[in-house]
Amino acid sequence: MLKDLSTSFQKPVVTMIFATALWGLGMVLTKILLAYFHPLTLLLMQLSASVSIYWMVAIIQRKLMLPQQSRKQNLSTITRHPQGLISPKNIYKYLQLGLPGILEPGLAYILSSFGLTMTTASSASLLTATEPVMTIGIAWVLWRSSSQQNLFDNRINFQLVIFSAIALLGVIFTMGLDPNFNQTSLLGDILIISATACASLYTILSQQGVKYLAPVSLAAIQQSFGLLFVGIIWLLTNHHIPNAELLIPKPVIYLLAMISGIFQYLLPFWLYLTSLQKLSASVAAQFLSLIPVFTMLGACIFLHERLTSLQTIGMFVTLSAVMGIIRMGGHQSVVKV
Repeated sequence: MLKDLSTSFQKPVVTMIFATALWGLGMVLTKILLAYFHPLTLLLMQLSASVSIYWMVAIIQRKLMLPQQSRKQNLSTITRHPQGLISPKNIYKYLQLGLPGILEPGLAYILSSFGLTMTTASSASLLTATEPVMTIGIAWVLWRSSSQQNLFDNRINFQLVIFSAIALLGVIFTMGLDPNFNQTSLLGDILIISATACASLYTILSQQGVKYLAPVSLAAIQQSFGLLFVGIIWLLTNHHIPNAELLIPKPVIYLLAMISGIFQYLLPFWLYLTSLQKLSASVAAQFLSLIPVFTMLGACIFLHERLTSLQTIGMFVTLSAVMGIIRMGGHQSVVKV
């Protein structure tokens, strides 16, 4: 089926699907670890592991720390004149590009962590599943309100909206119906919706960032902002690891926490930002509908949870909608040229 697609579209599609798979499986591992750690503590450890590796890679591959328009410069010239990298102009640009990291993984994951303590998991999943549609709405508003509309490469067509609605319907089926949905906390739902809005805005803003920095550098800077933000909140709330009887030795638990950071923050964000170099934010967001699918499959395999018939149908509906979006690869509103 992918033979009809251009080569430039195949690669971002594969990386985007791989990113959603890692996010979905990472959520399963995080769910297991939340039995041992406070959400903020776990998030702090996960981001620390991810940021450390990002910066190690960025330092080793020094070219990746340069703006895209300057990366063709000779490395020996840069080595002889490193002051160009830390000029006030570049520092301001790095700060500007890193600010979306406060939205996600910073604020989005903090809000969702606390929201999950106030509402049911099914309700939270349904609300989070609105991210693709919400991203389209925000992108459309920004594109329409921008004086320079070419700043936002997110032109929406009717076909994309239809596929988005189908994908959302599939996600609802995948997560199943919660019998206690009407008893959920309004405050928890508001927190989840706010987290989803932060993630949607992050997607749109990061699309502009990949035009100036390589994905590894952009992710390193953004997650550093997110880590700093989470660290400040963690210190202010003064949360610590709860005193619980661990069934696994502590070193193994901490190692799993670090590994989960790689699965949920390092690799998927890297792949996601890489895909944004070729896909518009509106289309890239539609692949996020696959995350609940991979999460349910991971829960079935690793947590021994069984899928209902409704959830199985929902996964096929979601996959069909995403495949429909993939087949739109020839449209300018899908692939950036």
